[in-house]
Amino acid sequence: MFNHSDYYKEIELNFDKDALIEENEEINYHPFSSGKKRNSFSDFIPNWLQGPVRNDIIYEYFEVKRIKDIISARTKSNDVNPKFYKQLANTSLPMHRDNGTKCAINIILSNDAAPIIFEDIGAIKYKCALINVSQRHSVPAFPKERLLIKFSITDLKYEDVYNLL
Repeated sequence: MFNHSDYYKEIELNFDKDALIEENEEINYHPFSSGKKRNSFSDFIPNWLQGPVRNDIIYEYFEVKRIKDIISARTKSNDVNPKFYKQLANTSLPMHRDNGTKCAINIILSNDAAPIIFEDIGAIKYKCALINVSQRHSVPAFPKERLLIKFSITDLKYEDVYNLL
């Protein structure tokens, strides 16, 4: 039997959704590319657009920076990296594990969006959650675009962040 807490934890986080959506409109998106040539789906995903909020310009994104600072303080992480993502309508993301990220706090910004599907526990709908991205997961096709902001945490394990939240 699988324990859902090994996969995700819904969390209370004070954020201004409208401000995040507005800040997302200033982001330059590009198709996801791993930068690696492993002949796998994750080498290049044209329907999964990413828009990083670089450290040198994060001060231009007040709400993103405010949330990053809250997450850094609550988790004691020294490496929280915000990035907006758009999954285009009627497209899917196959089953995978994230590389280089130990866990992430995701905030869904779309009013109606596809769930995340964990291989072992099935579909989960959430608005704001700590996600164990080392567990295999996918996102099914959905008739609407899925917009989210992901705060990747690369220096702490999922279990450690889970216990701090």
